[in-house]
Amino acid sequence: MPLPNAPPPLYLFSKRMGYESLIKRAVGRRSALFELKDTDCFRVVNGEADGLPGFTLDRFGEFLLAQAYDKALLERRDGNVTLGKSYIEALSQAMMPFPVKGILFKNREKLPEKAYDPAKRKSFLICGEYPPSDFAVTQNGVRILADLIEGQDTGVFLDMREIRNELSAFYKTVNGKMLNLFCYTGMFSIHAIKNGAAGALNIDLSANAIERAMKNYELNGIAFKKTDFIRGDAVEWIAGFAKKGAEFGIVVIDPPTFSRNKKKLFSVRENYGAALSSLAQIAPRGYVFSSVNALNISRKEFMAFHPRGWELVFYRNESSDFSTPGAHYLKAGLWKVR
Repeated sequence: MPLPNAPPPLYLFSKRMGYESLIKRAVGRRSALFELKDTDCFRVVNGEADGLPGFTLDRFGEFLLAQAYDKALLERRDGNVTLGKSYIEALSQAMMPFPVKGILFKNREKLPEKAYDPAKRKSFLICGEYPPSDFAVTQNGVRILADLIEGQDTGVFLDMREIRNELSAFYKTVNGKMLNLFCYTGMFSIHAIKNGAAGALNIDLSANAIERAMKNYELNGIAFKKTDFIRGDAVEWIAGFAKKGAEFGIVVIDPPTFSRNKKKLFSVRENYGAALSSLAQIAPRGYVFSSVNALNISRKEFMAFHPRGWELVFYRNESSDFSTPGAHYLKAGLWKVR
């Protein structure tokens, strides 16, 4: 469900509107999202677009996760880096249209590569309680485990909500299984199967991602075999499938901007085009869903990654609760392979 259009740039109001008022205003713009029956996780405050540059607030079920990307929003207290007192007060006073069990904070200020430490991305409790270890949320009717505490990624891509909605009816029309490359926690596969897809084969380089994807299958009551999950290099497996003559009805290729194994580096800008071209051999009469999460890659460049003969079914950006005054960072398309 898209949001209503935002008024002209909200960040202009930030100096004369308090943080609490801006958060309430952002909540009001997303009032329809709080009524969704099949989704209980989405963005509530999206930085500059909602008048609060460098600050985001996400709903995950009965919990809120606040994140600060700007050092100016941070304070040091008791030897820890935490969210500024004025923001904490605003969060405690800005009422949400659902019972909040806990509010967590994660420091997302940019760190030099050599100084990066996953422990510095650990969330701290602002108020209430921490979510349980088996905490799960619902997006587009799919239950998925969400880690709001450790590391940088929660296991749920909130900005894909509207794209998944559009794909829901499509999966029933696909002949053959899905191949989910860079599968992460398996959300695309589970959503496809629950909406009529014949099945899915999942590949990811991370053993942790594969384990989380299997748990998400179980959470949704989907039976699977261990052979439905492969730990390995997604690009190398494309070539292997082609040699075996394997075919898929739809291939999902939603890679990280950069990934590295012991032998090589995958870069969207350098390697994505070749990977897409090779998919024609394993989905000769099927579809490819492609996605890039990179602000520095334009729509024109994203389109140019794909073979010229492919037919674009639809092109979309991040969900409207993630909209910004500037350029879109998420570029995604569904293509018919020709």
